[in-house]
Amino acid sequence: MSTFALARPGIRTISLDALLCAAVVAVPALSHAAAFPFYLFDPMRLLLFVAILGTSRRNALLMAVWMPLLAMMTSGHPVFPKVVLIQGELVLNTLLFHALARRGSGFVPAVAVSVVVSKAVYYGAKFILIRTVLLEGTLFATPWTYQVATLLFILLAGGAVWYRRGLQERFVGDRDALAQGRS
Repeated sequence: MSTFALARPGIRTISLDALLCAAVVAVPALSHAAAFPFYLFDPMRLLLFVAILGTSRRNALLMAVWMPLLAMMTSGHPVFPKVVLIQGELVLNTLLFHALARRGSGFVPAVAVSVVVSKAVYYGAKFILIRTVLLEGTLFATPWTYQVATLLFILLAGGAVWYRRGLQERFVGDRDALAQGRS
C-alpha cells in the first residue's frame, strides 16, 4: 500500500499555497461578515510566514508577489500602487529573514529584523508615493498596536513551529545548497 500523496513535497507545497490563496481571498469577506477589521492584523505577512516556515525560499517569494495581486484581483483592494508596495515589502521580508536565518541568527532576531526593516522600507516608499501624489491616503493607516500584535504573534506561533520542527538546520542547510548553486 502506498503512502498518501501529501507526503510528497511538491504536493504539500501546492496544497499549502492553495490554502494561503484561499485565506487571502477570504479575509475581506470574513472582515465584512464579522464586522471586524481582520485586515488590520497584516494577514499577508502572517500567511507569508506560513509559507516561509512550510515551504522553500523560492515558493515564499512567489507567494510574496502573488498574494497582494490576488487580493487586488478578487476584492479590489489594495489599489495597484499599494500592491507593488506590499509586494516589495513582503519580498524584502522574505529575503532578509532567509539571509539572517542562514547566518544562524535564530528565529526571533531574524523575524524581528526582517519585519522591522521591511516595514521601514515600506513606509519610506509609501511616503514618497503619497508626496508625489501617486498614492492617496495616510502614511500610517494601520495603528502600531496592531502591527506589534502581529509581530508578537509571528514570534510566538512561528517560534513554536521553528523550534518544534527543528527548522534551524533546514535554513543552515539551505545556505550550503545556495553556496553550491541550488535554492
